[in-house]
Amino acid sequence: LEIDGIDELSQNYNFYKAIVNKMRGMDKWAADYFEKLDPEKFNKYRFYQAITLYGEKKYKESLDVLDKILKSTLTPKDFSFSKKVVRQIARIHFEMKDYEKSLLYYNDFLLRTNPITPTDWIEKSWNLFYLKRYEDALGTLYNMESQAAKHYNNFERFIIRASIYLNLCATENVKKLVENFEEEYKSAIDAIINGKQLTTMSEIESIARFSNPRYKEMMDSLNFMTQERENIEDDISSDLVGVSNYLFDTETKVLRQLALFYRESAINKAAHDLTMLNESLKFLQFGTEREKYNPAVVFRPRDEAEEILIDQIDLADRGFLFQWMQQGQFWRDERNKYKGSIKNQCDIE
Repeated sequence: LEIDGIDELSQNYNFYKAIVNKMRGMDKWAADYFEKLDPEKFNKYRFYQAITLYGEKKYKESLDVLDKILKSTLTPKDFSFSKKVVRQIARIHFEMKDYEKSLLYYNDFLLRTNPITPTDWIEKSWNLFYLKRYEDALGTLYNMESQAAKHYNNFERFIIRASIYLNLCATENVKKLVENFEEEYKSAIDAIINGKQLTTMSEIESIARFSNPRYKEMMDSLNFMTQERENIEDDISSDLVGVSNYLFDTETKVLRQLALFYRESAINKAAHDLTMLNESLKFLQFGTEREKYNPAVVFRPRDEAEEILIDQIDLADRGFLFQWMQQGQFWRDERNKYKGSIKNQCDIE
Protein backbone atom coordinates (compact mmCIF):
# COMPACT_ATOMS: atom_id res chain seq x y z
CA LEU A 1 0.00 0.00 0.00
CA GLU A 2 1.52 3.30 -1.11
CA ILE A 3 0.18 6.59 0.22
CA ASP A 4 1.66 9.93 -0.74
CA GLY A 5 0.47 13.28 0.50
CA ILE A 6 0.93 15.93 3.14
CA ASP A 7 -2.41 15.32 4.84
CA GLU A 8 -2.32 14.09 8.43
CA LEU A 9 -3.38 10.50 7.71
CA SER A 10 -0.77 10.02 4.97
CA GLN A 11 1.98 11.53 7.08
CA ASN A 12 1.03 9.39 10.08
CA TYR A 13 0.83 6.24 7.96
CA ASN A 14 4.28 6.72 6.43
CA PHE A 15 5.77 7.67 9.77
CA TYR A 16 4.46 4.57 11.54
CA LYS A 17 5.59 2.34 8.68
CA ALA A 18 9.04 3.93 8.83
CA ILE A 19 9.27 3.29 12.58
CA VAL A 20 8.17 -0.34 12.25
CA ASN A 21 10.72 -1.01 9.51
CA LYS A 22 13.42 0.75 11.54
CA MET A 23 12.64 -1.44 14.54
CA ARG A 24 12.92 -4.53 12.36
CA GLY A 25 16.32 -3.45 11.06
CA MET A 26 15.04 -2.69 7.55
CA ASP A 27 16.83 0.64 7.27
CA LYS A 28 16.42 0.99 3.48
CA TRP A 29 12.65 0.58 3.66
CA ALA A 30 12.51 2.87 6.69
CA ALA A 31 14.43 5.54 4.75
CA ASP A 32 11.94 5.27 1.87
CA TYR A 33 9.03 5.99 4.21
CA PHE A 34 10.90 8.79 6.01
CA GLU A 35 11.50 10.51 2.65
CA LYS A 36 7.74 10.86 2.20
CA LEU A 37 7.45 12.98 5.35
CA ASP A 38 7.51 16.75 5.54
CA PRO A 39 9.71 17.42 8.60
CA GLU A 40 8.85 21.11 8.59
CA LYS A 41 5.15 20.41 9.09
CA PHE A 42 5.09 16.97 10.72
CA ASN A 43 6.19 17.47 14.32
CA LYS A 44 6.07 13.78 15.22
CA TYR A 45 9.00 13.21 12.89
CA ARG A 46 10.86 16.12 14.44
CA PHE A 47 10.23 14.59 17.86
CA TYR A 48 11.59 11.27 16.60
CA GLN A 49 14.72 13.10 15.42
CA ALA A 50 15.10 14.72 18.84
CA ILE A 51 14.77 11.37 20.61
CA THR A 52 17.39 9.87 18.30
CA LEU A 53 19.81 12.71 19.07
CA TYR A 54 19.08 12.30 22.77
CA GLY A 55 19.97 8.60 22.53
CA GLU A 56 23.27 9.61 20.93
CA LYS A 57 23.88 12.04 23.85
CA LYS A 58 23.75 15.02 21.47
CA TYR A 59 21.80 17.02 24.00
CA LYS A 60 22.27 20.51 22.53
CA GLU A 61 21.17 19.37 19.07
CA SER A 62 18.16 17.57 20.55
CA LEU A 63 17.12 20.69 22.46
CA ASP A 64 17.31 22.75 19.26
CA VAL A 65 14.88 20.38 17.51
CA LEU A 66 12.49 20.35 20.47
CA ASP A 67 12.57 24.13 20.59
CA LYS A 68 11.51 24.28 16.94
CA ILE A 69 8.54 22.04 17.73
CA LEU A 70 7.33 24.31 20.51
CA LYS A 71 7.71 27.36 18.27
CA SER A 72 5.69 25.79 15.47
CA THR A 73 1.93 26.08 15.07
CA LEU A 74 0.34 23.86 17.71
CA THR A 75 -3.41 23.43 18.18
CA PRO A 76 -5.37 22.38 21.29
CA LYS A 77 -5.40 18.78 20.04
CA ASP A 78 -1.59 18.83 20.22
CA PHE A 79 -1.64 19.43 23.98
CA SER A 80 -0.73 15.86 24.96
CA PHE A 81 2.06 15.83 22.39
CA SER A 82 3.33 19.18 23.68
CA LYS A 83 3.62 17.73 27.19
CA LYS A 84 5.81 14.94 25.80
CA VAL A 85 8.04 17.52 24.16
CA VAL A 86 8.38 19.55 27.37
CA ARG A 87 9.02 16.38 29.40
CA GLN A 88 11.83 15.44 27.03
CA ILE A 89 13.36 18.90 27.42
CA ALA A 90 13.24 18.47 31.22
CA ARG A 91 14.94 15.07 30.93
CA ILE A 92 17.71 16.46 28.76
CA HIS A 93 18.47 19.19 31.28
CA PHE A 94 18.54 16.52 33.98
CA GLU A 95 21.07 14.51 31.96
CA MET A 96 23.10 17.69 31.58
CA LYS A 97 22.99 18.02 35.41
CA ASP A 98 21.13 21.30 35.13
CA TYR A 99 18.74 20.21 37.87
CA GLU A 100 17.35 23.67 38.64
CA LYS A 101 16.24 24.23 35.06
CA SER A 102 14.87 20.72 34.72
CA LEU A 103 12.86 21.24 37.89
CA LEU A 104 11.22 24.36 36.46
CA TYR A 105 9.55 22.38 33.68
CA TYR A 106 7.92 20.03 36.21
CA ASN A 107 6.88 22.80 38.62
CA ASP A 108 5.69 25.34 36.08
CA PHE A 109 4.02 23.13 33.49
CA LEU A 110 4.04 19.32 33.69
CA LEU A 111 2.64 19.12 37.24
CA ARG A 112 0.30 22.09 36.80
CA THR A 113 -1.75 20.76 33.91
CA ASN A 114 -4.25 17.91 33.81
CA PRO A 115 -4.06 15.06 33.40
CA ILE A 116 -0.96 14.64 35.58
CA THR A 117 1.41 11.82 34.70
CA PRO A 118 2.45 10.30 38.08
CA THR A 119 5.96 9.45 36.90
CA ASP A 120 6.57 13.20 36.64
CA TRP A 121 6.56 13.22 40.44
CA ILE A 122 9.36 10.64 40.36
CA GLU A 123 11.40 12.66 37.88
CA LYS A 124 10.86 15.85 39.88
CA SER A 125 12.02 14.03 43.01
CA TRP A 126 15.30 13.00 41.37
CA ASN A 127 16.01 16.65 40.58
CA LEU A 128 15.26 17.60 44.19
CA PHE A 129 17.43 14.76 45.46
CA TYR A 130 20.47 15.90 43.49
CA LEU A 131 19.82 19.46 44.64
CA LYS A 132 19.84 18.06 48.21
CA ARG A 133 16.38 19.44 48.82
CA TYR A 134 15.45 16.32 50.73
CA GLU A 135 12.33 17.69 52.43
CA ASP A 136 10.77 18.61 49.09
CA ALA A 137 11.85 15.33 47.50
CA LEU A 138 10.16 13.29 50.22
CA GLY A 139 7.04 15.40 49.99
CA THR A 140 6.88 14.98 46.23
CA LEU A 141 7.26 11.22 46.56
CA TYR A 142 4.30 11.17 48.93
CA ASN A 143 2.10 11.83 45.89
CA MET A 144 3.04 8.36 44.62
CA GLU A 145 1.00 6.89 47.48
CA SER A 146 -2.18 8.58 46.22
CA GLN A 147 -4.96 7.01 44.18
CA ALA A 148 -3.74 8.90 41.13
CA ALA A 149 -0.58 6.77 41.10
CA LYS A 150 -2.00 3.41 42.17
CA HIS A 151 -1.33 1.85 38.75
CA TYR A 152 2.27 3.09 38.59
CA ASN A 153 4.28 0.29 40.16
CA ASN A 154 7.58 2.09 40.18
CA PHE A 155 10.42 1.00 42.49
CA GLU A 156 12.18 4.33 42.14
CA ARG A 157 10.04 5.83 44.89
CA PHE A 158 11.62 3.35 47.32
CA ILE A 159 15.11 3.90 45.93
CA ILE A 160 14.97 7.69 46.30
CA ARG A 161 13.61 7.46 49.84
CA ALA A 162 16.28 4.89 50.74
CA SER A 163 19.01 7.14 49.33
CA ILE A 164 17.77 10.12 51.34
CA TYR A 165 17.52 8.14 54.57
CA LEU A 166 20.98 6.72 54.03
CA ASN A 167 22.44 10.18 53.46
CA LEU A 168 20.74 11.46 56.61
CA CYS A 169 21.36 8.39 58.82
CA ALA A 170 17.61 8.12 59.42
CA THR A 171 17.41 4.63 60.91
CA GLU A 172 13.82 4.92 62.13
CA ASN A 173 12.65 5.99 58.70
CA VAL A 174 14.40 3.01 57.14
CA LYS A 175 12.30 0.75 59.36
CA LYS A 176 9.15 2.46 58.10
CA LEU A 177 10.36 2.16 54.52
CA VAL A 178 10.94 -1.59 54.88
CA GLU A 179 7.51 -1.99 56.47
CA ASN A 180 5.89 -0.08 53.58
CA PHE A 181 7.68 -2.23 51.02
CA GLU A 182 6.80 -5.53 52.70
CA GLU A 183 3.18 -4.51 53.12
CA GLU A 184 2.89 -3.82 49.40
CA TYR A 185 4.95 -6.66 47.91
CA LYS A 186 5.24 -9.45 50.50
CA SER A 187 2.66 -11.70 48.81
CA ALA A 188 4.40 -11.37 45.44
CA ILE A 189 7.84 -12.04 46.95
CA ASP A 190 6.57 -15.11 48.80
CA ALA A 191 4.97 -16.39 45.58
CA ILE A 192 8.27 -15.98 43.70
CA ILE A 193 10.20 -17.81 46.44
CA ASN A 194 7.64 -20.63 46.43
CA GLY A 195 7.99 -21.06 42.68
CA LYS A 196 4.62 -19.78 41.49
CA GLN A 197 4.44 -19.26 37.73
CA LEU A 198 5.34 -15.64 37.09
CA THR A 199 3.00 -15.13 34.13
CA THR A 200 -0.01 -15.84 36.37
CA MET A 201 0.86 -13.11 38.89
CA SER A 202 -0.91 -9.80 38.29
CA GLU A 203 1.52 -7.97 40.62
CA ILE A 204 4.49 -9.06 38.51
CA GLU A 205 2.71 -8.12 35.28
CA SER A 206 2.14 -4.63 36.67
CA ILE A 207 5.78 -4.25 37.71
CA ALA A 208 6.98 -5.57 34.34
CA ARG A 209 5.49 -2.52 32.62
CA PHE A 210 8.07 -0.40 34.43
CA SER A 211 11.03 -2.79 34.53
CA ASN A 212 11.52 -3.12 30.76
CA PRO A 213 11.36 0.09 28.69
CA ARG A 214 10.71 -1.77 25.43
CA TYR A 215 7.82 -3.75 26.88
CA LYS A 216 6.34 -0.58 28.39
CA GLU A 217 6.72 1.17 25.05
CA MET A 218 4.82 -1.59 23.25
CA MET A 219 2.01 -1.71 25.81
CA ASP A 220 1.68 2.08 25.90
CA SER A 221 1.62 2.19 22.10
CA LEU A 222 -1.12 -0.44 22.02
CA ASN A 223 -3.23 1.61 24.41
CA PHE A 224 -2.56 4.76 22.41
CA MET A 225 -3.51 3.09 19.11
CA THR A 226 -6.78 1.89 20.61
CA GLN A 227 -7.63 5.37 21.88
CA GLU A 228 -6.60 7.04 18.62
CA ARG A 229 -8.74 4.65 16.59
CA GLU A 230 -11.80 5.48 18.70
CA ASN A 231 -11.13 9.21 18.43
CA ILE A 232 -11.00 9.39 14.63
CA GLU A 233 -13.81 6.95 13.76
CA ASP A 234 -16.41 9.72 13.44
CA ASP A 235 -14.12 12.18 11.66
CA ILE A 236 -12.62 10.08 8.88
CA SER A 237 -14.17 10.25 5.41
CA SER A 238 -15.80 7.14 3.96
CA ASP A 239 -13.24 6.77 1.15
CA LEU A 240 -10.45 6.45 3.72
CA VAL A 241 -12.13 3.96 6.06
CA GLY A 242 -10.46 1.00 4.35
CA VAL A 243 -7.02 2.58 4.57
CA SER A 244 -7.58 3.53 8.19
CA ASN A 245 -8.70 0.04 9.17
CA TYR A 246 -5.71 -1.49 7.39
CA LEU A 247 -3.35 0.89 9.15
CA PHE A 248 -4.68 0.24 12.62
CA ASP A 249 -5.12 -3.52 12.15
CA THR A 250 -1.60 -4.09 10.84
CA GLU A 251 0.12 -1.82 13.35
CA THR A 252 -1.84 -3.30 16.25
CA LYS A 253 -0.86 -6.78 15.14
CA VAL A 254 2.82 -5.80 15.00
CA LEU A 255 2.69 -4.15 18.41
CA ARG A 256 1.02 -7.19 19.97
CA GLN A 257 3.69 -9.46 18.54
CA LEU A 258 6.44 -7.18 19.84
CA ALA A 259 4.81 -6.96 23.28
CA LEU A 260 4.64 -10.76 23.40
CA PHE A 261 8.29 -10.93 22.39
CA TYR A 262 9.39 -8.67 25.25
CA ARG A 263 6.91 -9.95 27.85
CA GLU A 264 8.90 -12.91 29.15
CA SER A 265 12.12 -10.96 29.67
CA ALA A 266 10.15 -8.07 31.23
CA ILE A 267 8.42 -10.39 33.71
CA ASN A 268 11.68 -12.14 34.60
CA LYS A 269 13.39 -8.80 35.17
CA ALA A 270 10.47 -7.58 37.30
CA ALA A 271 10.74 -10.65 39.53
CA HIS A 272 14.53 -10.23 39.77
CA ASP A 273 14.29 -6.52 40.60
CA LEU A 274 11.63 -7.15 43.23
CA THR A 275 13.61 -9.84 45.05
CA MET A 276 16.90 -7.92 44.84
CA LEU A 277 15.32 -4.73 46.20
CA ASN A 278 13.79 -6.77 49.00
CA GLU A 279 17.23 -8.12 49.95
CA SER A 280 18.85 -4.69 49.64
CA LEU A 281 16.33 -3.11 52.00
CA LYS A 282 17.08 -5.77 54.60
CA PHE A 283 20.66 -4.52 54.79
CA LEU A 284 19.80 -0.85 54.41
CA GLN A 285 19.10 -0.33 58.10
CA PHE A 286 22.52 -1.68 59.05
CA GLY A 287 24.21 0.46 56.42
CA THR A 288 22.34 3.56 57.59
CA GLU A 289 23.28 2.97 61.22
CA ARG A 290 26.91 2.45 60.24
CA GLU A 291 26.90 5.64 58.17
CA LYS A 292 26.00 7.61 61.28
CA TYR A 293 29.43 6.77 62.70
CA ASN A 294 31.34 7.24 59.46
CA PRO A 295 34.21 9.70 60.15
CA ALA A 296 33.55 11.33 56.80
CA VAL A 297 30.07 12.21 58.06
CA VAL A 298 30.96 13.08 61.64
CA PHE A 299 33.85 15.36 60.74
CA ARG A 300 33.36 17.42 57.62
CA PRO A 301 35.00 20.64 56.48
CA ARG A 302 32.87 23.65 57.29
CA ASP A 303 32.38 24.68 53.65
CA GLU A 304 30.86 21.29 52.79
CA ALA A 305 28.21 21.45 55.49
CA GLU A 306 24.53 21.98 54.76
CA GLU A 307 23.66 24.34 57.56
CA ILE A 308 19.92 23.94 57.34
CA LEU A 309 20.15 20.19 57.94
CA ILE A 310 22.64 19.93 60.79
CA ASP A 311 23.27 20.42 64.45
CA GLN A 312 26.80 21.62 64.92
CA ILE A 313 29.48 21.86 67.56
CA ASP A 314 32.58 23.85 66.75
CA LEU A 315 35.50 21.96 68.22
CA ALA A 316 37.80 24.69 69.55
CA ASP A 317 37.26 26.74 66.41
CA ARG A 318 39.24 24.28 64.31
CA GLY A 319 36.97 24.60 61.29
CA PHE A 320 35.17 21.28 61.65
CA LEU A 321 31.54 20.50 62.35
CA PHE A 322 30.51 17.66 64.61
CA GLN A 323 27.27 16.31 63.21
CA TRP A 324 25.02 13.30 63.18
CA MET A 325 22.08 13.80 60.86
CA GLN A 326 18.84 11.91 61.14
CA GLN A 327 15.37 12.61 59.99
CA GLY A 328 11.84 12.58 61.29
CA GLN A 329 8.91 12.80 58.96
CA PHE A 330 5.45 14.28 58.65
CA TRP A 331 3.50 15.72 55.75
CA ARG A 332 2.09 19.17 55.23
CA ASP A 333 -0.35 20.01 52.44
CA GLU A 334 0.13 23.45 50.91
CA ARG A 335 -2.19 23.54 47.91
CA ASN A 336 -1.11 20.13 46.64
CA LYS A 337 2.48 20.64 47.76
CA TYR A 338 3.97 18.31 50.33
CA LYS A 339 7.11 18.55 52.40
CA GLY A 340 8.71 15.99 54.67
CA SER A 341 10.10 17.47 57.87
CA ILE A 342 13.79 16.82 58.50
CA LYS A 343 14.96 16.97 62.08
CA ASN A 344 17.80 15.59 64.20
CA GLN A 345 16.98 12.37 66.03
CA CYS A 346 20.42 11.83 67.55
CA ASP A 347 21.42 12.46 71.12
CA ILE A 348 24.26 14.97 70.95
CA GLU A 349 26.09 15.68 74.17
